[in-house]
Amino acid sequence: MIEVISDAKLFAPWLANRLGYDDVWKDSAGYGFLYNRKLVGAVVFTEFTGRDIHVHIASQNPVWFTRPYLKFISEYPFIHCGVERVTALIDEKNKRSRRLFRGWGGCEEGRLRNYIADGQDAIVCGMLKRECRYLNV
Repeated sequence: MIEVISDAKLFAPWLANRLGYDDVWKDSAGYGFLYNRKLVGAVVFTEFTGRDIHVHIASQNPVWFTRPYLKFISEYPFIHCGVERVTALIDEKNKRSRRLFRGWGGCEEGRLRNYIADGQDAIVCGMLKRECRYLNV
């Protein structure tokens, strides 16, 4: 059984660590996903501008990455926040995350050279509200 938690203090540090970030986001919202009382995934939304919001996702077990939960996490940016797009910066080596983001409805839009700490590029990915495959818009 999957349990969803929304207190970012409980999962944001775990997510930041998994993504290799030195600092935890000050203003963020999102969800942690527990399986057998263990944190197995998290989604954090940051940098809300009114039209756009950034998403950060990590998972160590894809058991939570299902259609109902994708619909659930899609509603936060597009319905609750009312943004027109979601942006993700994904390590170019992380082909699985890039594929998952495309499966969510997004596409690759560009590249930030030498952005990741180890000198790798970050792929800029975006998804417009009308492209999200898990909303009934």
